[in-house]
Amino acid sequence: MMSNVRSDPEALASSSGALQLSITARFFPWLTSYLMSNISMKNDMRRYFYTLTPKQKQQIYRTIEEGSESKASFYILVILSSIIASYGLIANSTAVVIGAMIVAPLMIPIVGIALSLVSGDSHLFRYSVTAEIAGALCSIALGFIAGKFTFGVELSPEILARTHPLPYDILVALAAGLAGAYSLINPRINAALAGIAIAVSLAPPLATTGICLALARYDLALGAFLLFFANFLAIQLASAFIFIANGFFDYSHHEENELLINRLSKRELVIIVSRRFLPSIALLIAVTWHLSQTLANLVKEKQFQRQLEIIVENEVQKRTGARLTEVNYKKATDGKINTIAVVMTPQEFLPADVDKIQQHIQSNLGGNISLIIRSILSKDADITGTIFLLDEEKLKRKQHSDEENFLSDITRLLKEALSSIPGAYLNEVRREDNNGAKTIIAVVRTPAAIRPNQIQLMQTLLQTIDKDIRLVIRSILTRDADATRYLYETQEGTVTQALNSEELVLHKKLESALKNTIKVHVKGGVLLDFQYTALEDSIELLAVIQTPNNFSNKQVKSIQNQLNKEVDSPVKLIVRSVVGTDMDENGFVPPKEIPL
Repeated sequence: MMSNVRSDPEALASSSGALQLSITARFFPWLTSYLMSNISMKNDMRRYFYTLTPKQKQQIYRTIEEGSESKASFYILVILSSIIASYGLIANSTAVVIGAMIVAPLMIPIVGIALSLVSGDSHLFRYSVTAEIAGALCSIALGFIAGKFTFGVELSPEILARTHPLPYDILVALAAGLAGAYSLINPRINAALAGIAIAVSLAPPLATTGICLALARYDLALGAFLLFFANFLAIQLASAFIFIANGFFDYSHHEENELLINRLSKRELVIIVSRRFLPSIALLIAVTWHLSQTLANLVKEKQFQRQLEIIVENEVQKRTGARLTEVNYKKATDGKINTIAVVMTPQEFLPADVDKIQQHIQSNLGGNISLIIRSILSKDADITGTIFLLDEEKLKRKQHSDEENFLSDITRLLKEALSSIPGAYLNEVRREDNNGAKTIIAVVRTPAAIRPNQIQLMQTLLQTIDKDIRLVIRSILTRDADATRYLYETQEGTVTQALNSEELVLHKKLESALKNTIKVHVKGGVLLDFQYTALEDSIELLAVIQTPNNFSNKQVKSIQNQLNKEVDSPVKLIVRSVVGTDMDENGFVPPKEIPL
């Protein structure tokens, strides 16, 4: 039981070294026996148990007592450490979180609780508990505010790391509690207290609790608070052990406490200590059991995931070039396990492939497992080229490569041929196979339509690549102009084509004969354009003529007969009449004489 009278530090400090040894001998007889048989009682025992003078004990008690009080300085440090911890967690900054651990004053009240239970000081117990509860609530509240009013808060790795405590965290807290209490009673290592504060986590779990509450993640908030509570219990019990071992146990608060302690039996001392620390021990055991269950479930999940990865990986590797990169699964509320496997593969997995792997997983692991394979198409290559290709893929690649080379050669030859035609530009080339015939469709932008005789020359050129090629040119008529004139045109408006000497002679002869014949036979007729194709034994000629009336067959025949007299090869004439004429007071006006 604890006394309602506040302990006098001076009376507590007056306890002799014999009291410390008596308590140690009663609680730890094996330790006392070992020390007595191996170390000189007079010299070496004092190194372990008699190092604290009454004045030092008094100073230690005062230091812990002052650090456990709910003063303004305590709350200022709590507020600052909570703000630092909250935004360090949100920003996922380990350095900032460590800074919050150093600033946080929450460890001293826990040590004060341990000292109050050891010494039986009810006053120290009350305000140590008050300070710790108030500090914890303040940290949670500030974490909640930071999580609620900070834009874009997400569960960072620093936050998640404090929401799933494990038994290892209790071991760390026990070690930190032992080190913390020992550093307080040993001035030589007092400087290590900052490092101990970093080792044990108090402010960050509380801030994490508040942030998770703000995000409505109550399961994670409970996990973070459980981490703080486990640290609280472990530090308290570890600190109590150090205080008991160093002679701070004072049940009677009497000047003759040494005699009273010596009169108590071992059983009575155990009962006294049990009454004070049994609740904390029981809670720590319960928390440890819960965390052990969590660890066991985690190990089980890891084993399941590893087995799942091995099975999927073995099945995926049966396909040439496929490689498993990631496996994720999630258990649904109905017990179904939804699994997604990410695979890098040169060829996607088909539904039948996925079904086969899924059945293999279920036969090995059991349960209702649904598998999705996400195929990421990839190509591997070495210095010789692409590897891990199926025969079908290799054939497709070869065909594609041959087609690209074929069209590349066709394009090159067509560009060379069109370079002799002013203003002609190859816009598109594609291939169409019709009943074994290789038809090349070429789309050409040109100021004048490409004539059949020109196409014939180009087709002959292309047949040096493949004799079965048939060329079709689709002329898109365009007119290019600069600031002064239309390009690629003569002053009369006709397109200048690059012709060889024989073609040029024939072209001029036909043009001259047409103009002269029209002038004689058709009053008001004007030659607008003409196109022709030179065949082996004749010439097919299309003349576009502007005329007041449509040409009759007799007029066409008359013009054709006149052309046959002037041109060596027989001419077959077709006339396209453009009905219309221009007149002034003097008569017919040719189109070229109309002022613009």
